[in-house]
Amino acid sequence: MHFLTFLFISATLAHEIVGQYVFYGNYIHSVNITTLEYITDGVIVVDAAGKITQVEKSSSESEAKLIAHNHGVNLTQLDNHKFIMPGLIDTHIHAPQYVFTGSGMDLQLLEWLENYTFPREAQFNNTKYATMAYNLAVGAKCLYCRLWI
Repeated sequence: MHFLTFLFISATLAHEIVGQYVFYGNYIHSVNITTLEYITDGVIVVDAAGKITQVEKSSSESEAKLIAHNHGVNLTQLDNHKFIMPGLIDTHIHAPQYVFTGSGMDLQLLEWLENYTFPREAQFNNTKYATMAYNLAVGAKCLYCRLWI
């Protein structure tokens, strides 16, 4: 049995990406809201700030090496059991709802509001709880902004 390794270029790994990278191998990206595209022998250039600055499809290994050379870095080659895909990050945030992010994703909106949102937001009558929740939400958003802007 083969296991695929996923490489996420996202806020969760941005603190580990120091410097510029040129990746060569397979990647998946969203063409539009309903269509994914799987690219083989692609090149993705990531600058020192973690921003993707160049994407190429169907490149040869020598073309990928030339791109890496032109950027002054070594080529990072992914074998056939690895690929790059989007980090699937939802940047939409409501500070009072931050404390239960990712909860109840299997519920319809009204069920989610009744089971998670309304009970948790009622706790914001407590100033200590509200301060803690807002500090978490704002701190996380500021970290995200520092990494990607």
